Amino acid sequence: MKHRIQIGVVLLAILLVSLACNFSVSTASIKDAYLAADTDGKERQTVFSQDSVFYCIVELGSAPDDTRVKAAWTAVAVEGEQSERNLGEKELTSGSGQLSFNLSNSSLWPAGKYKVDVYLDDKLERTLEFEVEGSQAAQPTQAPAPTQSSPASITHAILARDPEGNETAVIFAPSDVIYCVLDLEAPAGAKVKASWSAVQAENTAPNTLIDEVENDLTSGTYHFNLTPDSQWPAGQYRVDLYVNGGYVQSLDYEVQGVSPAGTTITRATMAFDADGNSPTTVFSPTDIFYCVVELEGADEVAVRAAWTAVDAQGIEPNAPIDEVEGQLASGSYHFSLTPENQWPTGLYRVELYVNGVFFQALDFEVR
Repeated sequence: MKHRIQIGVVLLAILLVSLACNFSVSTASIKDAYLAADTDGKERQTVFSQDSVFYCIVELGSAPDDTRVKAAWTAVAVEGEQSERNLGEKELTSGSGQLSFNLSNSSLWPAGKYKVDVYLDDKLERTLEFEVEGSQAAQPTQAPAPTQSSPASITHAILARDPEGNETAVIFAPSDVIYCVLDLEAPAGAKVKASWSAVQAENTAPNTLIDEVENDLTSGTYHFNLTPDSQWPAGQYRVDLYVNGGYVQSLDYEVQGVSPAGTTITRATMAFDADGNSPTTVFSPTDIFYCVVELEGADEVAVRAAWTAVDAQGIEPNAPIDEVEGQLASGSYHFSLTPENQWPTGLYRVELYVNGVFFQALDFEVR
């Protein structure tokens, strides 16, 4: 027997009224940022040798899981190099915690002055200056990443609970199979590699490599997946994507344990219908949004769905739309959101909570 929860009609006027309120775009902040000799940031330093790996450690606080942090490296004034030369950059998406960026060189770093700019959601927040001391013959600097040796590129990549990418997720249960779904443009073919790591997980050494797979692919949509032997330890994880040996991007995710009451969400998807038979992540302005969830377990839990306009036309970013909570036991349920007239085009999200603990976010779009 399937149970139903219907959210009442949310008028477009409610969205417009929200414009007059003071919604916070983001609470994220960089608590600390420094250069180090190791990936864990235990040895701070601002002077490196020519064969060093440059590590930049960023402490992120009060950050939603979709906060973007970027490190951009520059050769400011070095021997035999053009001034202000861009050496590479890397962007991570994460919540609160410690992030580690690094830059390496297959040759020797030329002696001189360098810097790394740290960006928070595309806004420059910190500039860290450092120096390389010369003791050996300087070699031309290599620009390490991101780099690709062919026109091949990953145009879109997400994490999901299914190989089609219909059930997007950044938080998984210990028994979940983790899917990385990507769109590839590679007219001449390309080597695509997915490298999975446990960044900070229970009873696991930091930054432990779990597995990596490389395939020869042409243009199309593909998925890589990771299956647990028994259960994933709770904690922070990451998959790094490479094309033709060059780093392209990273996707961060988290594993959380089953709720204390013993009941958990085993499936959550956006759909055109209340039964979830027509899953989608793209809606039209007149569609009803359906979020279909399935619960398994013996106990009743509080399940809350919170809807947000992340980046929609005419609406302040991350403006809350509505939320509802119900006491639910095992079964299938749906939450729905109906426009009075039309939804503004843009990006939206519904966040699901179990007993007050964030469980999963589903992102979708109105076109």
